[in-house]
Amino acid sequence: MRYYSRLAVTGIKNNKRTYVPYMIACTGMVMMYYIIKFLSDSSLLENMRGGSSCGLILGLGANVVAVFSVLFMFYTNSFIMKKRKKEFGLYNILGMSKKHLLRIVIIENIIVAIITIILGLVTGILLSKLAELGLVNVMNTDVSYSFSISGVAVRKTFIIFGLTFAALIINAFRQIIITKPINLLKSENVGEKPPKANWLFGLIGIAVIGYAYYMAVSITKPLEAMMTFFKAVLLVIVGSYILFIAGSVMICRILQKNKGFYYKKNHFVSVASMTYRMKRNGAGLASICILATMVLVMISSSACLFFGEEESLNKTYPRRYTIEAGNDDTAYLSDETADSYEQSVLNMLGEMGAEPEDVINFRYMFAIGLIEDGELEIDSDGNMGPKAINDGNIMGIYLVPERDYEKYYDVSLDLKPGEAMIYTKDYDYDWDYIKINDDVSIDVRGRLDDFMCMGELYTNIIPITVFVVPDYEEKAAAVMTNEKVRDADITGSWIYSFDAEKDLRDYSEDELFDNLRSCFALESTIGFADKEVYRDDFYGTFGGLFFIGIILSIVFIAATVLIIYYKQVSEGVEDREKFEIMKKVGMTKKEIRKSINSQMLIVFFLPVLVAVAHLCFAFPLIEKMLYLFNLNNRMLFVATSGITILVFAAIYTIVYKLTSNVYFNIVNSRER
Repeated sequence: MRYYSRLAVTGIKNNKRTYVPYMIACTGMVMMYYIIKFLSDSSLLENMRGGSSCGLILGLGANVVAVFSVLFMFYTNSFIMKKRKKEFGLYNILGMSKKHLLRIVIIENIIVAIITIILGLVTGILLSKLAELGLVNVMNTDVSYSFSISGVAVRKTFIIFGLTFAALIINAFRQIIITKPINLLKSENVGEKPPKANWLFGLIGIAVIGYAYYMAVSITKPLEAMMTFFKAVLLVIVGSYILFIAGSVMICRILQKNKGFYYKKNHFVSVASMTYRMKRNGAGLASICILATMVLVMISSSACLFFGEEESLNKTYPRRYTIEAGNDDTAYLSDETADSYEQSVLNMLGEMGAEPEDVINFRYMFAIGLIEDGELEIDSDGNMGPKAINDGNIMGIYLVPERDYEKYYDVSLDLKPGEAMIYTKDYDYDWDYIKINDDVSIDVRGRLDDFMCMGELYTNIIPITVFVVPDYEEKAAAVMTNEKVRDADITGSWIYSFDAEKDLRDYSEDELFDNLRSCFALESTIGFADKEVYRDDFYGTFGGLFFIGIILSIVFIAATVLIIYYKQVSEGVEDREKFEIMKKVGMTKKEIRKSINSQMLIVFFLPVLVAVAHLCFAFPLIEKMLYLFNLNNRMLFVATSGITILVFAAIYTIVYKLTSNVYFNIVNSRER
């Protein structure tokens, strides 16, 4: 066993060019997983406002890192196995059995596993406090300087990555056992038959991506965007792989037919080499493109949410305090009841020393149903499943008294019974009337340009139409008493939202609700919201999304760098002999450098350009999804997207420079 251990250690040392980056990447994955898992279970989050939302997001992020780490470790391990197969084939021919080769593989993977898991955990533990300080900073909360280690995070890290390395060993078993010794020796050259330019597959790839782009730009409703997003993502991934694998071959064939371009010293070798192995090259470029797209989408959208969180909060809660009373008794829809509610609340606030300012005071009845040709069917049996969502037939309506609207805006609508003025958000109501459950009929007289800032109107993810009616009590009562909606939990609600210099948090929650109960009927459902309390939840959610977006982007960028590095190393080894021949016939190092730059520039920046195109066409889709967070600031999203693209392009250019140097050094070395 000691002999096999020496061979394993020697094998790692002799292949340090491939093993060291692989081990660094594995260490980074372990470190990132531990840090995110540590933060998701941190007692700090349990004791802060907004911590539960942030903990949930971080928990999901830890799962994403775990899944990605497994896939990425298999992907990068394939590069190492490809290079080691030739060495194993030589051992096999010299008399070493496959059973002995398997021992070497086991020992190598155990060594790598021990080093990377322990080093990753130690690094993660040391940096976990720094990450925690960064998290509380983006969440705008208090800092704790106590240091702790999460036993749960350590245990789960060992389990996930231990099982991953065990799976890598099993995969290596499979490859060695089913491969003949002579094929092991030739493994570095497997798959190098020059592929044919498949125009059909290239066109299919373009069509798939084109359809995904069409889906993204044709979306008009936030709910539809949420339902369509993952379908569009899947199509973009599939289309990108088809396009890069088939399309890159087509590009090389076109370049070869261009004699003025192809028959030049700095283009001939590079284009010929790319054409010879483009099937594998295309898959690698597609992987880089998808990872780059993930980084651009995550950072631009999460940064937009983070920097727009105050705007989103103000739309959801336009005033500091909001009191709401609801009741399913139609007697409480009347003007008299609303006036008595207002007076009771004013008396209560007066006793508490609070003077309400910038008051929003109105009633509404809200219901959801299926709309078709201006007829809304509200059914308590629940016929609004995924099909209705996909068909876009779901709509929510608010019935609001004309009196309340006129009082707030100081205007006169002069509506007649049976008429309404309507206001829509992110939705075009195309009919000039509405019929609700065949009982209530309302004619649309015109459109309103503005409506009272109401948080619920912005938080709904379905299309919403507000009907301002003069006969509110009659129409709302008719809807609420309909047989079909008896169990649909539709109530009339009264909203009183205001600012005040007095901080009502001086009173306990029990005291506040005791005072509120004295203002309304016993049967009323009472709600009270303080914007400053919810501010912490917003910062926890949006700050957590931004933080996890940064962490995942770092992971994906690291994966991109490693894929590019292995691509350059493997191709440099393969091209070394070709450039040796070219040097013998007079090609200088300067000309080799030009040839390498030609090869890099032809395909190296294609993934970034395609990723930017993916982001641009996904812009309308992502923008609609941001509406779900009450953020409708296009210029902010344009700014965060532009800055993200520039920063990523700068990082990618640096990687390009470094890895092209690695490629150049390999093709100019005599090392075998």
